[in-house]
Amino acid sequence: MSVLVPARGTSRPARPGGVGGLEVVLAQVAFAVLCAVVLRIRPLLVEPDDSAYRASIVAVTQGHFFSLSSAQAQALATRLGGPGGPGPGGPTRLVQWVQLANGRWISEKDPGYPYLAAPFQALGLIRLAPLFFGALACAGLFAGGRRWLGPYGGTAAVALYCSSGAALVFAWRDYMPTFTDASLAAAGTGALLWACWPPARRTGAAPGGAWPGSWPWRRRRSPATPTSSSWLVPCWR
Repeated sequence: MSVLVPARGTSRPARPGGVGGLEVVLAQVAFAVLCAVVLRIRPLLVEPDDSAYRASIVAVTQGHFFSLSSAQAQALATRLGGPGGPGPGGPTRLVQWVQLANGRWISEKDPGYPYLAAPFQALGLIRLAPLFFGALACAGLFAGGRRWLGPYGGTAAVALYCSSGAALVFAWRDYMPTFTDASLAAAGTGALLWACWPPARRTGAAPGGAWPGSWPWRRRRSPATPTSSSWLVPCWR
């Protein structure tokens, strides 16, 4: 078994201190700028996908969690209007919804996001739904980025996420799940990094944080383990 140990003549790097206030403030500013940009844009159903998800979300708030009868689908289509056009149930229909063999109607879209957004819709706060999950993403990225890269690593991760094309293009589309999906993935990735990665350690070669490649390691092979083993782990905590 191969392990990595500090090379002779090197001292063990010191652990970083607590989170700096400026790091947190800068990350909050980045998220606040994203919120300001998103909320300045007028709500708009850009394409049929937005309308399909909106119908699913409203249906969930009405207690219809899976499918709709023809009468329920027609009532919902009449209430929402939209680009559906003439359909079998009347003058309007739910766009991107299909009729099952048993006569009930169901959305073609993935069912997960409507359940997450329905509470916001019920409270009249649907505009805040993507931003809520964006806040979770920023929290996860800040924690994971700082654990991985050291001071200001989390701040940089949050700033890059909030200024990304995905955020600026999709965060203002209230009924689309794209930004929420990305935010949940980012929050989970950051949480995994925070939980699994050892705290960043400073070295003389990397004053702002410690990249794994900058740590002063040398290889030591355990005679009790076959040579083909190539596990490399830090030997000190």
